[in-house]
Amino acid sequence: MFINLEKKHVDEVYNLQINNADEFGNNIWSRLEINNLIKKSEFFSTIFLKQKKIEAFGMFFEKGNFLDLYTLFVSPNYRKLGIATSIIDSAINHCKKRSLIKIVLEVNEKNTKALNFYIGQSFIKTGRRKNYYQLGENYYDAILMEIKI
Repeated sequence: MFINLEKKHVDEVYNLQINNADEFGNNIWSRLEINNLIKKSEFFSTIFLKQKKIEAFGMFFEKGNFLDLYTLFVSPNYRKLGIATSIIDSAINHCKKRSLIKIVLEVNEKNTKALNFYIGQSFIKTGRRKNYYQLGENYYDAILMEIKI
């Protein structure tokens, strides 16, 4: 079941990140950050519940005439089931309702699974931020991507 992220879900979303920290690196959203986002009218989110447990979430933020994808995560046991696609579809529908022209994102160049997923969703590469992500002592570029609505 897909629903909006609410305050009551913050701890579980935070813990899902912590339990999968190897995939998030330094990009874990704190409880305070998530709570602050939820309060803003520009915030858009979708979570996926299976047996009352959060197994996926997407967090987005409106900026001007576009939607910025802050984070998208699906638990390893629920990947390849169309859940991430459904979250992107809900964001596209949100953009259409709000007359937003595109969704933008950045992804670590080393995250080939995510890069391939976004390309499969018709996102295109639009740029690169050198040494944007730090994992341990290594730095990696951010690949900038977008999809026009």
